[in-house]
Amino acid sequence: MAELVCVAEFVSKEGKDVELRELLQGLIAPTRAEAGCLSYALHRAVDCEKTYTMIERFKSKADFDFHSEQAYLQKVIQIAPSLTDSIKVKLSEVI
Repeated sequence: MAELVCVAEFVSKEGKDVELRELLQGLIAPTRAEAGCLSYALHRAVDCEKTYTMIERFKSKADFDFHSEQAYLQKVIQIAPSLTDSIKVKLSEVI
């Protein structure tokens, strides 16, 4: 099985920056506790403080799928659109 990398980019709506950042930060501890998580880190763009990128590494696609089903992530998936102007998610396999 190939290691899976997810890069998720979020651009907050005007005035929703802090709320979005706190929402995304809430994913870090429970995700890092998942057995299949290799790394999970939130970044903020230096040239645009409204842009956040979550870089995620999982042992396999199955581990990523497990993560995707967790209630804490599903909550963020429901709330994030109300706080963002855009969300882009890209999945890649390590080769």
